[in-house]
Amino acid sequence: AQGLGKVKIAVSDIEGAILRTCVQLNGCKEFVEIGTLTGVSAHWILAGMREGRFTTIESNPQHFESGEIIFRQLGECFPKIEIQRKLGLAQE
Repeated sequence: AQGLGKVKIAVSDIEGAILRTCVQLNGCKEFVEIGTLTGVSAHWILAGMREGRFTTIESNPQHFESGEIIFRQLGECFPKIEIQRKLGLAQE
């Protein structure tokens, strides 16, 4: 996060491992993340999913734009998961 000029609020490795394990144990096939920032938590969530759909919603246009490359790479790493990115506020 700091390398991208963002504040350091990304999940730690331990928090990420817990997140991944929770996703795995619950067999999540659909996940919605509100607040993308640098995509670190998204990577942990995707690592716990075997297939399905992951949607991330970011209200900050700068954060949304900076995540473009990251999410393209995540899509290549997790081809069985449909990744959707949305800019704006969660409305549903």
